[in-house]
Amino acid sequence: MKKTGKPVLIITTVPNYEAGKKIAHVLVEEHLVACVNIIGQVDSVYSWKDEICEDKEYILFMKTISAKQSKVFKRIKQLHSYEVPELVMIEIKEIGEDYFNWMKKWINGK
Repeated sequence: MKKTGKPVLIITTVPNYEAGKKIAHVLVEEHLVACVNIIGQVDSVYSWKDEICEDKEYILFMKTISAKQSKVFKRIKQLHSYEVPELVMIEIKEIGEDYFNWMKKWINGK
């Protein structure tokens, strides 16, 4: 029996467009996510090793189901160049029924 779970949005940032495309393609090809939006370029300000840093980054919005969250996080960590990649999951409160059915069909390999 295939897991479904609730629709979720997973967010991470990457240092460049090519890194984002690589992660996006792997996650979609492995049926871990249904869709990835690569958004950029954005300015990020953050603390790292006791310093305030500024970088240009790209944001990845990944649509999947809650049942896949741990696998998506694990796979991103394997593919990511950052020592500590941003990994955030947001539950989607409302979603179009047709879109969610399409997501589940792809993620569950049907």
